[in-house]
Amino acid sequence: MDEFKRGIKNPNFIDALNVLYADKTSFWYKMVNNPQLYIAIRDNYINVYYKGQSLCKLTYCRDGKIKGETNHKYIDKTLPRKTVNSYNGLIGGTQHIRSLYQVEDLINNAKEYVLKEKESSYDCILSNMSILDVEITFNATDEIKKSSIDYLETTIEQGKIVLNFHEAKHCKNAEIVSRKEPKVFEQLDRYEKYLISQEANIQSSYKLVCKNILDLNLGERFPFAQTVLDDNLSLEVNRLPYLIIFGESHNSDWNKHVAKLRTRLQDRLILKEN
Repeated sequence: MDEFKRGIKNPNFIDALNVLYADKTSFWYKMVNNPQLYIAIRDNYINVYYKGQSLCKLTYCRDGKIKGETNHKYIDKTLPRKTVNSYNGLIGGTQHIRSLYQVEDLINNAKEYVLKEKESSYDCILSNMSILDVEITFNATDEIKKSSIDYLETTIEQGKIVLNFHEAKHCKNAEIVSRKEPKVFEQLDRYEKYLISQEANIQSSYKLVCKNILDLNLGERFPFAQTVLDDNLSLEVNRLPYLIIFGESHNSDWNKHVAKLRTRLQDRLILKEN
């Protein structure tokens, strides 16, 4: 089984990022301070997202440099729309990648790839200081295929810190409408099984992520990180994921679809009309 893992274990990686952050002309300083971007800590690497599009992946090299990986389509809009990933060299020290320093150009090139549900959901995500992670991959297990859920929100309930996972859909997404059984039910059931099987790993992973957040001086962006590390509060995983639907549908059958979803999900269904 491929266990759920999050967090940077190498302190040299943290130190190298902090050195970059001290340089206000560096790509890392620009990304951290850009309110349109989301910094997501993975298993010993970092993804930086713009509305669901991963602008870059950052990893640490043995020589003390930070390696940056980005998609060619975010550098050159004339390339085919297919995904082409490649390592573009080293960042940090005396070697730099010009493209990653042009943060605004990367964002502008990524805009045409943003899906409707991401356009709406990331406006909500970036304004919610309780969200701890986005675009969360659940690796395949013996019984569950690989999948991805949209974001993780932290709440305090009855003196406990609770990790709540959310699947976001646009109201026109075919997976939430059906004359019989909406496909999203199978998706949420799959997530539930994964959360149950990986509960302990999820708890330990996000404790390490929160420590990384504070070590990287990202606490202002993630104020909940300090709370998660409070030894006086227990950390729990909500095994039942939420479904949040963005957009306002004018379909005459919409209320019937919502009623079907509500019957099954109860208060785990959240509607965000705009």
